[in-house]
Amino acid sequence: MTEKKKIIGNEQPIPVDIMIDSIIEYLETKDIDKEGLLLKVKEQSSSSGDNRAKKAANAIYSVITKSSALNRAIVKNFTPESFYKLSEADKNVIVMSLVCLRFPFTYDLLFAFSKLLNIQDLVNKQYINEKMASMYGSNLSLEHGIEAALKTAIDCKFITRDKPGLFSKGTNIVTTSFAKEAWIATFFELNGKKSLSINDLYYEPVMSYLSDLKIDWKNTKILETVQDYSNQVVICKLK
Repeated sequence: MTEKKKIIGNEQPIPVDIMIDSIIEYLETKDIDKEGLLLKVKEQSSSSGDNRAKKAANAIYSVITKSSALNRAIVKNFTPESFYKLSEADKNVIVMSLVCLRFPFTYDLLFAFSKLLNIQDLVNKQYINEKMASMYGSNLSLEHGIEAALKTAIDCKFITRDKPGLFSKGTNIVTTSFAKEAWIATFFELNGKKSLSINDLYYEPVMSYLSDLKIDWKNTKILETVQDYSNQVVICKLK
C-alpha cells in the first residue's frame, strides 16, 4: 500500500491577533467577512503583496471554519466576550491547536522541536530543516512552510527565537482546562490515538509546551474519558 504523501498546506505566516479577532467574529456571527479579513491582513502586512495576503486570509478562514471537535467545542463553550477575556496564553494555545489541526505540518514542526527541547535548552534550525525534509522532501516550499510555521509558533509563544538560527521553548502559562484540552485533543487526533491514559501524557514531548496538565477530568469539554480497570482516567475519543 502506498504511503499517503504529506502536504505542507500553508506557506504563509498566520497573524495571531487577526486570527483571534476572527474567532471572536465567528462566535458572534457564525461567519467571517472574507473581504474584511483580507483587508486586515493587507493592512498588517503591506509589504508582502496581494497574493500572499490572500493566502494568509484564506488560511485563517479555513482554520476557523474547519469541522473538528475543537472548533465545535469553541462555538459551544464560548461567547465573543468570554473568549476575549481569556488570558493571552490560553488564546495562544487554542490558536496553535486550531492551526495544527488544519495544517499538521505545523504540528510536525512543533513535535520535532519538542523531542530535542526535552533534553537540551536550544535547538538549531538546521536540525529542524533536516527533520522536516525527511518527512516532506527538500524544496523551496518546505523552506517557506518552515518559516511560516515558525513565525506562528513564535507569535503563539510556543517557541522563542534566542538568536538567528537558535530556538528555545516558549513561556505560555496556561490557566484554563479548555486550553489544555485543546492541545491534548490536537495530539490525540493528529497521532491517530484510539485511547490514551492521562498518565501517559506526561511522557509525551509535545505536552511540555503546556505549563501543567491539571485538568478537571470530570467536566471535559472536548475529550471524552472513561476509567479503566485500575481506575485510571483514559481518553477514549473526542466529543
